[in-house]
Amino acid sequence: MFIGCNGWWRSWARALPIVVPIVVLLATLLSLTTLATDAGAQSIPNPRFSLPIDCEIGVSCFIQNYVDRDPTAGHTDYRCGHLSYDKHKGTDIRIRDLVAMRRGVTVLAAADGVVKAARDGIDDVNVRVAGAESVRDRKDGNAVVLTHGDGYETIYAHLRKGSVVVKKGTRIKRGQRLGSVGLSGLTEFPHLHFEVRFNRSVIDPFTAGHMRAVCDSTTNSIDLQRWLWAMPVGKKLAFVGTGLIQAGFTDRKPDMAAIEERKHDLVKLKRDAPALIFWGLVYGAKKGDTVTLKLFDPNGAILLENTSSVPGNKAQWLRFIGKRLKGGRWPRGTYRGQYQLVRKAGRTETIVVNAQRALSVD
Repeated sequence: MFIGCNGWWRSWARALPIVVPIVVLLATLLSLTTLATDAGAQSIPNPRFSLPIDCEIGVSCFIQNYVDRDPTAGHTDYRCGHLSYDKHKGTDIRIRDLVAMRRGVTVLAAADGVVKAARDGIDDVNVRVAGAESVRDRKDGNAVVLTHGDGYETIYAHLRKGSVVVKKGTRIKRGQRLGSVGLSGLTEFPHLHFEVRFNRSVIDPFTAGHMRAVCDSTTNSIDLQRWLWAMPVGKKLAFVGTGLIQAGFTDRKPDMAAIEERKHDLVKLKRDAPALIFWGLVYGAKKGDTVTLKLFDPNGAILLENTSSVPGNKAQWLRFIGKRLKGGRWPRGTYRGQYQLVRKAGRTETIVVNAQRALSVD
């Protein structure tokens, strides 16, 4: 046995002058390949996308969802928050309601490119009403896909029926109109789904990271070295995890369908109205947040007050307070409503949303 090993060693020793250079060569090639891959990743052209929608972020539109960065069955946005859902591939920019959608909110090309595909003709219907099966093969609804060279593509989904104004093969300039925000495909509210792909892989435009890359709660929203947004539009996209969508007064119990049609946005109330109700709708509410609604009478005294805790993370959260008219009439004057969301981190409390609305009773 020992002699056999000796024989093997002598054979191996005779082969060393040939094997060693091969091993060194392979190691060198591997090293060069790694360097070339890293260098290639660093030299990927940055297209610097413009805002793909004609609206004011935080006022007339809001970022409802980001690319899902959780590699498991859960979900998280790039800041490790909850503004996403499992396998979500884009950035959802939400407009206020269906009234705004029908008036028209323009979708814009985020960079120069060529139309790879365009689809129109799908009805604008809330998937809660139509059912997911109705859009099984058309989840993006009416959509446009642009190619930008160097492996980049952008997708503009859920466009309004009849609004798509470009065709396959058309050359497009940055800022050129593609269509309008709609409610087509797999969606429950009017918004633009903006998706970025690099060599067919989904990329998060806020970090230039791949879809399943791990999130980072310390990431600065305005990171010029990482994100794919152009300046100065990028400053408008600083991360806001929670915000007010709408708040207002109504004379009946509010529901989402009526809110989307602005039927619960009264500025005047009849003296014999059946009820006086104040409501608020926010996005990104977190479990444990405290929501307080107050209703003030014309003299400034608190007519009603209610405080509740958000039971879990919510993409959107509707709360309201009010009272019924029991005989007589509502006193004349100006009534005010206040919606306040407070978030506690350790011992520190922060007012995240503080909104007020007024209603006149003549």
